[in-house]
Amino acid sequence: MAAGVRGCLTKEMASRTVVDAVTEVHAGRYYLCPMIARFVVEAGLMGKKGSRLRGAAPVALTAQERRVLQLISEGHSTKETAAMLDVSVNTVHAHGNSVMARLNIHKQADLVHYAIKAGIAKL
Repeated sequence: MAAGVRGCLTKEMASRTVVDAVTEVHAGRYYLCPMIARFVVEAGLMGKKGSRLRGAAPVALTAQERRVLQLISEGHSTKETAAMLDVSVNTVHAHGNSVMARLNIHKQADLVHYAIKAGIAKL
């Protein structure tokens, strides 16, 4: 939202929800689907507790790990990421697991938040 995002939905949202979201944003308000809203609240709370996501020392990732993290964080599926990088789906999973282990992150939402904060991925 600091980057100017006014609304955010997941791909699974019903078409009526999309219409509601567009209406809200067009009226100058913000719209977050419940799952995204929960992530935003949790991320804000974790930041206040000094979590790994804010002010953490950078962790050295390989170029391929960074690329996998970027693509997954930007919403690409594992299969799409594998195709884009010309590697197998298992390789993408292995890199993803390695990144999560190195960062000591256990939830995909936290991983995406880390990638955005670290400048690896953009909204």
